[in-house]
Amino acid sequence: MLCDYHIERALIDELAACGIDVVVTIIGSVAGVPCLGLEALLDGAHEPSAAHLGYEVAAPSAVELMTYARGASRIGRVPFTHEVNLEFGGQITLDELAATARLHIARSLELLQHYRVDEVWFTSIPHFGLDQALAIAASHANIPVLVTRQLPFPAKFQWSWWLGGRVIDGPVRADFQEWNLGAKPLDLFYMAPRLWDPPGRAWRRRARTVVGELSRFRWRALGARVWRAAVDRRWWRLAILLEAVDPRTRLMAAHHSRALGEAERGRARRRIVDPLRMTSPFVYFPLHFEPEANADVYGGEFSFQPDAIAALSRAIPPDWRILLKENPAQGYIRRGDAFHRSIEMLSNVAWVPDDTSSSLMVERAVLVASLCGTVGYEALLAGKPCLYFGDPWYAGLPGATRFKPGLDLAALASTPVDRSLLDRAVDALVSAAADGIATRRFTALLPGVGESEAMTRLTARSLARISHAARTAVG
Repeated sequence: MLCDYHIERALIDELAACGIDVVVTIIGSVAGVPCLGLEALLDGAHEPSAAHLGYEVAAPSAVELMTYARGASRIGRVPFTHEVNLEFGGQITLDELAATARLHIARSLELLQHYRVDEVWFTSIPHFGLDQALAIAASHANIPVLVTRQLPFPAKFQWSWWLGGRVIDGPVRADFQEWNLGAKPLDLFYMAPRLWDPPGRAWRRRARTVVGELSRFRWRALGARVWRAAVDRRWWRLAILLEAVDPRTRLMAAHHSRALGEAERGRARRRIVDPLRMTSPFVYFPLHFEPEANADVYGGEFSFQPDAIAALSRAIPPDWRILLKENPAQGYIRRGDAFHRSIEMLSNVAWVPDDTSSSLMVERAVLVASLCGTVGYEALLAGKPCLYFGDPWYAGLPGATRFKPGLDLAALASTPVDRSLLDRAVDALVSAAADGIATRRFTALLPGVGESEAMTRLTARSLARISHAARTAVG
């Protein structure tokens, strides 16, 4: 079973040539292979019957329920359609959470049995409830789970195996292409500002679309299109108004209206400082966009970012400060009253203006901190140590230190990063990673090459080697 957003035919064919059959895909579709989309997972392609299951449908543990809940809070609907969106939430209410989790796990167990799945593969770590229910179901059925993580270096990805809900001891080793370029600056293409069409061209195109929808009496399709445009442009009140018009998303609209109001009030209360006028040493802590896997899953025990900020607040020397910068892509979700008040309680924490240069902050800070953001690696490139709270891909590199109570942060900040050691460590880390692009958006790193069939087939061969090695390791 392969869970991926975009699946190429060449990947399926090459895996088959390596002796691995993809019997069903999740989300992404490809001709000739059964597929279950987000709507089918959420609503149930068919209702399971516990009597017909080969596995026991056990109630999720407290940890499993919390894992599911964090991801499922992302699930919402696009008004006027059956489409699922994973950015704003509001579809699953708190009183139905436990029942919904159990139902989705039961459905996942039935799917695993129906398709006689031997392994479940995720090209990104489960992070939106429905895929987490599938991973939980696989752990209950003792089916191995492969999770990949694309590195921000061209054509390299990491992987891990889960069995029974735990990472298999002793990572599977396989020989892949050596990396000898050391620590290189990253191409953060996914953080670039969105480019919009010139107004005249854009409005002409939209006018043609609107007229076409109206002429065919496709009112619902037009409403959904307007909602998406409002979300893209952050016209939140228009988006919420459209949600309120559709009876199926009306409760979601109420949830979003309250969240937007709380976020706006919280932003208005922030303590803003000018970093250029700061005379006290400070730690730079840029916030993660939410919801996303970096905070929800890789953040671990600090997935609620104010917990990390509070822990850091207690650990810094008395004359230090913590300066926060909001993520430029952040909307109002996950920025409610509890979030802002948790930070307001910390007297040695303040915010910088949203348009402050991140590179300037890295340069002026004595230390850079993050759950697992790329800013930590950028600090290392600048010769500055970083502190991480979650599970970043750069964990353990020279100069990168996992937070724990009692750390001497002053001593850490005064220890520059040895570039030669960093280069050797990055060479070792990337060399051990698999060859290929498991997450399709990273093909942007290889213009003209990344989308090629050859790259897709290389990825398939790497996945097959990892799978064969893992099965050998676990007997």
